[in-house]
Amino acid sequence: MIARKAVSSLGSAQPGGRILGKVKSRISGRWPMARMRIDIDEEDLAQVSGLLGTTNRKETVAAALRAVIAQYRRTEAVGRMLERSHNGELDDVIAPGRRAEAWR
Repeated sequence: MIARKAVSSLGSAQPGGRILGKVKSRISGRWPMARMRIDIDEEDLAQVSGLLGTTNRKETVAAALRAVIAQYRRTEAVGRMLERSHNGELDDVIAPGRRAEAWR
């Protein structure tokens, strides 16, 4: 925590602070957050909050963004596995003679 503050203060005080800002984000493991004003439907926000179990708007939006990213990554991973399977790269994983059963 102290290292992040120190690098952050250097980033804002020194010329070329953008470079130090990037160092800060790599140290903390997160990219800088953007502050923005957007319109969000209150009913949608309430529904997503209930689904995700969040208690405020900031948590809800952050959790929803993380959920979308995670879902996209899972979909991509499944697609890669299906492609590998169709190419025969996973034949040794499925017992001989049972390949047809695996695709039912």
